[in-house]
Amino acid sequence: NSARYGGSVFNDDTFQMYGGEISGNSARYGGGVYNSGTFQMYGGEISKNSCTSLGGGVCRALTVGGTAVINGNNGRGIEDNVYLEEGETIWVDSERPLSSSADIGVITATAPTEKIPVDVTSHNKGDYSQYFHSDNPAYQIVNKNDVVQLTVKKESHTHTLTRTPAK
Repeated sequence: NSARYGGSVFNDDTFQMYGGEISGNSARYGGGVYNSGTFQMYGGEISKNSCTSLGGGVCRALTVGGTAVINGNNGRGIEDNVYLEEGETIWVDSERPLSSSADIGVITATAPTEKIPVDVTSHNKGDYSQYFHSDNPAYQIVNKNDVVQLTVKKESHTHTLTRTPAK
């Protein structure tokens, strides 16, 4: 645990994770991992970490692939798995694409609007949207031109059709 950065890992160089678990840690920023360098996660799980400010699981951008799971972390009393600063994105490694057990929650400094989505990933070689979920229930994950994006959820509504017999 840390009073400031990286409850388990403070990375300002290169950190590669291929398995294992980072769990039960806390910090002000990056309860599990605070990344200001190069962080590549190809397997393992980052869960049950917390922060008092930003990035319950991971604070800042990273590269993911394989069976990476970043889920079940919180910050400020809300779900907060991977926190992305303005303009940051997650890179999906094309040599080690995400597999069916990958699950990554995201929250961003910049909120999407009705007309402007926020990119979560850089351009990919396919649709990886099924491996990501929004930590904010007001937003949803979509794929547009092989970029995973965060968008505002459309309000769903119903219509009632009443049959009136003709005379």
